[in-house]
Amino acid sequence: MPDAETRTGKLLRLGDGDLPIVGFRLHEGVEQSVEDADENLRVVTEARPSQPCGLVVDIRHSAPLSAEVRHRYHAERISGFCGFALVVAANPLGRTMGNLYLRIAKPTIPTRMFSDFDEAVEWLRGFR
Repeated sequence: MPDAETRTGKLLRLGDGDLPIVGFRLHEGVEQSVEDADENLRVVTEARPSQPCGLVVDIRHSAPLSAEVRHRYHAERISGFCGFALVVAANPLGRTMGNLYLRIAKPTIPTRMFSDFDEAVEWLRGFR
């Protein structure tokens, strides 16, 4: 399946070795609706291969999410991955957005927040 793009983000396929990684990067400044969140989750879920893989989501440039959209991204919708890396802007607002999402979503898989995309991918590669 080729990379996919939604109205609010782009699917990234990273790594083709022992542990594939599915990535998703949200477009800069675009506000998301509940329908956008559903579409983004559908694209990410359909990209997940049959073997274990990591998920990295880059929200560094996204617009803040409404409460309704944040709740749409609940943890059970990403539970099929072996690890989840959330990449946020390296500033107080970015860390606040990341912490707020993680507090609401309560991921049940190993999860970590990063400000550097490459560090996030490297962390996920450790799940091999």
